[in-house]
Amino acid sequence: MRGDHDSFATQGVIAWHDECHRERFNFEQSIWLYPTVAMGSRSRRESEVLALNILTRLIPTRNVRALVGVTSKQALRLAPLFVTECLTARDPEWTHWTMPIGTLRAWLASHREPARSQTSLEVKAQL
Repeated sequence: MRGDHDSFATQGVIAWHDECHRERFNFEQSIWLYPTVAMGSRSRRESEVLALNILTRLIPTRNVRALVGVTSKQALRLAPLFVTECLTARDPEWTHWTMPIGTLRAWLASHREPARSQTSLEVKAQL
């Protein structure tokens, strides 16, 4: 079962292997960190690129240029953690996997930086 082209916003990640055993996704790669590394799961770099492309679609801020594309500092910071927590647990022999959009949003919400608390000096300055 393949997702519609770029159905990420409604369905999350859908991945499958094509007839030549290449990894395919229901969304296009827009961020490239390395000139010859496409998003995937066969290597650490491929997984980092996949994580960054997923997170960039979830985080609206764009404040860092990559080799190709623009992402966010937050996506760059969270990508290694996303690889560890979400991508490395997949069955190494997978042929099809999904990560629903609700699951992705919940993961991101649980990893947001807490709001910076005001120092006593800032509180006094407001008085």
